[in-house]
Amino acid sequence: MHPKIKTLMKSIKLFALIALSLGLFTIEMKAQRKNKKVIVTTKSYNGKVKQKKVVQTNTRVGRRNRIVRYNTVNTYSRNKIVVVRNRRIRTFNALPLGYTSFAFGGANYYHHAGFCYGYYNNIYRVRPFPRGFRLNVLPIGYHTIIYQGAPRYYYAGTYYSKVDDAYETEAPAVGMIVPDLPEEDLEEVKIGDVSYYEYDDVLYKAVTSDKGQQFEVVGYLND
Repeated sequence: MHPKIKTLMKSIKLFALIALSLGLFTIEMKAQRKNKKVIVTTKSYNGKVKQKKVVQTNTRVGRRNRIVRYNTVNTYSRNKIVVVRNRRIRTFNALPLGYTSFAFGGANYYHHAGFCYGYYNNIYRVRPFPRGFRLNVLPIGYHTIIYQGAPRYYYAGTYYSKVDDAYETEAPAVGMIVPDLPEEDLEEVKIGDVSYYEYDDVLYKAVTSDKGQQFEVVGYLND
């Protein structure tokens, strides 16, 4: 065979192998995108609220995580807000029947029907769940929120994520939208000319969708 023809055939085989490899890579990437889940966690570091985004991909060789970035999210000082409507605190002389008690972070709490109670000055009051506490069962009436491909669960101002066989309370990610806010312990505030609602140091703004009025997480308050 003529040397030029041999060289041409080798070049054709090389290009064919490259094209095949690119095709397999594209198929693999599409398969990974279908099995990709984005996990967002929110924590506070030295007074600054940050969110860590982790991309979790289920592949043929197992599960792998890739940390994408740490972002400092919107935080506002309490000194900058103007209270438009003060929060209403619901108090009780006795806890409802069927409550359960638990200790977390060195403090005692009480739980009943998806609500958390604290004990202050010989009286009980509804308060936000401490973040990091785990429940075995979600409260009746919870909402499922799909945020960046991952499910979260919401009820009465508290957010949960599935951890092992339990549900752990956590801070919400900025951008999450919920259908309602608690009536108790909710404060209406203004920062400049913009109105917000604050619950458990989380700031919400009212938004309108095809489902009516809802509330979007826009940031956090710090002292």
